[in-house]
Amino acid sequence: MSPFVLPGDGRVDPSRPTVPGPALSTVVRRLHQAPADLVLSPGTVLDAAALVADAIDEMTGAPTAPGHQHGAAELEEIREFFAGPETAPTSANPRSRSAALTVWVLVDPAVHAAPALIRDTWTMPPLADGRPWPRSAAIARWATATITTVASTFAPVVDPSAWTATNASREEAARAILRAAGMHPAYETAVSAEARWQSVSTLIQQQVLNQLALEARRAEELAARLRSKAAGEAVTQISHV
Repeated sequence: MSPFVLPGDGRVDPSRPTVPGPALSTVVRRLHQAPADLVLSPGTVLDAAALVADAIDEMTGAPTAPGHQHGAAELEEIREFFAGPETAPTSANPRSRSAALTVWVLVDPAVHAAPALIRDTWTMPPLADGRPWPRSAAIARWATATITTVASTFAPVVDPSAWTATNASREEAARAILRAAGMHPAYETAVSAEARWQSVSTLIQQQVLNQLALEARRAEELAARLRSKAAGEAVTQISHV
């Protein structure tokens, strides 16, 4: 598994608790203000890897390659991620289209400038000479992790073209991006943010509905077996009369 993709719906990793981020209203407003050319409809051509590279450059203030080997390695991974076998050559699938809006949120300084996030969320091995990785490398690692997590867990469930459509969809998208980024909204606790996510998440709702449907099928199968057994017993009783 890629180190940048969390399983399932990107649930909070207990070993890496979320840290306070921007207010939810800040991220919701950012999504509401997204330019129309970032809300991509199915079939739109997008070079997601180039978009991510530009975003990391903007957030770090330094080129990601060459001369920034850690950033270059991260970008190669995300290039492979978006060029996977299930991805059309036009990069028009939900996974790649989600990068446009996720990047739009991440480049907001209110999101990517949170020092607690970089300090507490990632532990990076030191360089060969013992020096720690520069902050720009930590930001690049965090950004690629966030983008790929959103793309692999949220975008396949809620198409990016719908993320900015309503207040409800903007809240869900905002919470999904913050969770993937290792943050919970300011003025909320990690626990309360998780509880709210459980109530607004389309994926969670689908899982609940799927479980209810499965239980209903099992109940019907059990009822059918009981009816069949009762009918068989009735035939046996009649035959012995």
